[in-house]
Amino acid sequence: MTNICNNKKGFQLTATFMVSLVLAIVVFGMGMMFFADIFQEASDVKTRLDSQTDQQIRNILLSTGEKVAIPFDKKEINGGDTATFGVGIFNVPGPNAPTNFKIEKSGTDFCKCFKKDNTACPTSPTAVVGDQGLGQILKIKPNQQRVAVVGIEVGDVDIGSNIICTIKVTDVDHNKQYGSTQQVYIQV
Repeated sequence: MTNICNNKKGFQLTATFMVSLVLAIVVFGMGMMFFADIFQEASDVKTRLDSQTDQQIRNILLSTGEKVAIPFDKKEINGGDTATFGVGIFNVPGPNAPTNFKIEKSGTDFCKCFKKDNTACPTSPTAVVGDQGLGQILKIKPNQQRVAVVGIEVGDVDIGSNIICTIKVTDVDHNKQYGSTQQVYIQV
């Protein structure tokens, strides 16, 4: 009789230990997922501009009369990070005013990267589409403005490297460039 009770207690202790072990593993896994989400959000590309920057770009478009503007065209970032730029477009009213625009890479060499010693970098940066950025059709009515975000992802380049990227806006309705070509500068 005593032998049977000891076996039940032994079994009960083992079952309690197993349940505790499973719960510990589940809690540990949830903690790992929580930290992974935090770090993933920190590394995601910023696809929106804050309202103050957006308003400054719109004010510059109005005050200068430019069709296309990237007023904040210089960024300093770490290798592997993404630089984001706000591209302002003002649709100048007129008889044949376009309504469809596209932000595009200008030329075959979208970005040029130079090391400190002015030699070319082995890897080239790539464009990252923001919420309304590169390659997307933007509908803008005449006499209205739009600010879109273009991100440029810098690979593993040497510290002190300089990157120059050229961006243009195309009037899709008339299949021609709209406004002047813009350049952005990134220092790693």
